[in-house]
Amino acid sequence: MGEIALAVVLLAGAGLLIRSLFAIQRVEPGFDPRGVLTMRLTLPPEYRNEGATLFFRGLIDRVRRQPGVRAAGAASQFPPMGAFETRFQLEGREAPEGTLPNADITVASRDYLATLGAPLVSGRGCSAIDGLTTPPVAVANQAFVSRYMAGGSPLGQRIALGGPAGDRRWTEIVGVVSDVRNHGLIAPTQPEIFVPMEQQTVWNQLFLLIRTDGDPGALLPLVRREVAALDPVQPVYAVRTLEDALAERVFPQRAAMTLLSVFAAMAVALAAVGIYGLTSYAVDARTREFGIRMAVGADRGAVVRMVLGQVLRVAAAGAFFGLGLALVLGRAASALLFRVSPGDPLTLGGVVLLLAVVAAAAGWIPARRASAVDPSVALRHE
Repeated sequence: MGEIALAVVLLAGAGLLIRSLFAIQRVEPGFDPRGVLTMRLTLPPEYRNEGATLFFRGLIDRVRRQPGVRAAGAASQFPPMGAFETRFQLEGREAPEGTLPNADITVASRDYLATLGAPLVSGRGCSAIDGLTTPPVAVANQAFVSRYMAGGSPLGQRIALGGPAGDRRWTEIVGVVSDVRNHGLIAPTQPEIFVPMEQQTVWNQLFLLIRTDGDPGALLPLVRREVAALDPVQPVYAVRTLEDALAERVFPQRAAMTLLSVFAAMAVALAAVGIYGLTSYAVDARTREFGIRMAVGADRGAVVRMVLGQVLRVAAAGAFFGLGLALVLGRAASALLFRVSPGDPLTLGGVVLLLAVVAAAAGWIPARRASAVDPSVALRHE
């Protein structure tokens, strides 16, 4: 019973995580992660003011001209890593300093959204006309518009980003981009605004994103060569594909599923061996009883059913306690689950059915051996 209860807990955990991973894989991220190589560059302090912008603008232009490159852009963050936030003031909706709303903020080149594959819904994106001498502009995602600007068109509205109240610059929203899963496939999309890289002077650390039709990793030597052409001592690091970045966010679920699956397989094997051994011992100890039963008219099928019934009763008791424990532990681990409840009847029912089949299979051989007892031999056994 204990082995079966443990097997139920482990199988239920593995089954719930497997269903969660399948649900995660069906989530639409809002962009196309295939064929995108990402890397990070941190420029030294001498790239002040417009120096960083000129460096990244030149690097993007050089990389974009390489064979096989479809698009290239730079940004301070990219999905699923929403790390930077800012507070903001909506024009005409004054609020106390401590109650200002907040949103993710991404400094992005004018090529970033196209490289990511996030389509514009309305208005325009960051363009070549946006610079330090032009009025500040921003692009908002649909989550931002739905939460803070519901009931009206966001285009032309202004927000003041960060800084003390008297030091904020009013920024006009010139476009709306479709939502992307900016905090991973599991977390809901957060409000986000994109400001042009060309209008910033304080960001010296950006990610370079390159979209290609071929193997993204094959572009790395070409990118390193172009970086070296601009600055021979500038390192490129944190190199990975966009698909890898998304996969890393579900690593806890994947690792837990693998670990539980291994332990569940071991628990099922131990339960099967335990059932077989216990039933075999019981059959040997009851050889004379089976002989008497068959001598007074019991057929082979009745003996098999009797032995298997006892096996399944033990299995049912173990499964009952295991299900109770699985429900308790499932609620404690619900943070790892996605679109599936700890008490999912399909998963728990499948676990019980699997263990019933394992228990019946483990008890079948001893049960068949019990039904094959010769009554005359069994009565002479002692």
